[in-house]
Amino acid sequence: MLTPEGRFEPIDAGGVLAQARPDVWLARSLCAYQFFDPGAARGSAAWAAARLHARSAAPFIDAGSLVGRSGRGFSIWWWDHARVAPALAERFGDRAPAVAPEIFAPPIGGGWRVLRLADGVEAQSWRNGALVASSWRRTGFDAPAWDAFVRIQPERGDAPAEPPAPVAGFRAPFPRAQAGGTAISPEQLLRAAPAALVLLLLTLTAFWLGQGLKLRADSQELERVAALERQVAPTRSGTAQAPQGATAARRLAAFTALSDRPNLVAALGVATRILQLYGVGVEGVDAQGDELDLTLPYSAISGVDRIAREMEASGVFTDVRPITNAADHTLQLRMRLTGRTESAALNPDG
Repeated sequence: MLTPEGRFEPIDAGGVLAQARPDVWLARSLCAYQFFDPGAARGSAAWAAARLHARSAAPFIDAGSLVGRSGRGFSIWWWDHARVAPALAERFGDRAPAVAPEIFAPPIGGGWRVLRLADGVEAQSWRNGALVASSWRRTGFDAPAWDAFVRIQPERGDAPAEPPAPVAGFRAPFPRAQAGGTAISPEQLLRAAPAALVLLLLTLTAFWLGQGLKLRADSQELERVAALERQVAPTRSGTAQAPQGATAARRLAAFTALSDRPNLVAALGVATRILQLYGVGVEGVDAQGDELDLTLPYSAISGVDRIAREMEASGVFTDVRPITNAADHTLQLRMRLTGRTESAALNPDG
């Protein structure tokens, strides 16, 4: 197993390094996890959608990934390939090993558990044979940390009030067939998943086309109303008095500015990737012009300042301001879009 310090430690009799082509587990702290629900997609289309999500939502610039079936959905693991690759190259040279994150067999009957690992602990939630949530910590889960983990899960009614005692898990069989050292390439996606890719592009295109058509129709109507009111409005001292027309003109200018705003979908993708680095989900989104408001779980309040700095450092956002209200337990992140659609850097170590 590759540790966070770059050491290789044997975990089975004889050690993983004794094999002709060794299998290398990556310590859990080197990896990030997400459960992916393909929705109505089935078969190859579901696989294609999961692989596409693994590539587009990766929390690292140079990400390795592993996609596997998990219940009715997919388990997606990521790791920082740029961080792992030098250690592998130094130890194995051209004899590239098979690589996979440290994965453990599910508990009997599913449910919630905390695993005791060599480099920390991992909280898990299993449902219908699927690992639907996973969170790693170097120290144990105390009551506030456990509550923060549980609160962001969509199905949490059966969660224990207190964190379970850490237990040792049984390592799952090494997933040789699906383990990969790097994320799937765009060329592979186009060959393996044309239907899913086209569906995604059509969905996004239809959404923005609909937004554009609505803006155009609203703009044309406002122009017509403004022109009509300028013609019929009474004048005083040669100056047209058309308060409603002025209002329409202002609304028209707002619509024009809205239609010219930066790519919101791409910006949301960057924001989501940054939030994933901190294990934070998005509960709500509101966009007005170039201003974006994200509603976050209140449990993220302890790390919201670091998240705000990460958003600023990405170059995609500016004027990032956390807005908290302890009275009603709301947490918002308000920011402006710079117009860039790609992050300059994402720092997983904060």
